[in-house]
Amino acid sequence: MSSKSAEEHTEVLTALSRSVPDQTGLLILNAANGTVLASSGDLADDPATAKDVFGIIHDARKAVGATGKNDDLQRINGSCVIVITADERHIYAVKKNNA
Repeated sequence: MSSKSAEEHTEVLTALSRSVPDQTGLLILNAANGTVLASSGDLADDPATAKDVFGIIHDARKAVGATGKNDDLQRINGSCVIVITADERHIYAVKKNNA
């Protein structure tokens, strides 16, 4: 269970939207099970992208665990970039259009 309230997730979304220029969507997931905790913009109400983001993090954690290396993981899509980071409890994704 997440330690942040819905209000706190909204505050994080607001802070990210202000600090990430040209973002078109934001997503916060529960790191344990991929549940969408908050979303906005192009990533609002987008369960397919949430599932993909969770899968990428799950695969990356398995790869890092197997190799012990923290190599960069990139999946390329021509129309946009989704930057993903995670901590122990949350996965954060920010979508930006390619310039």
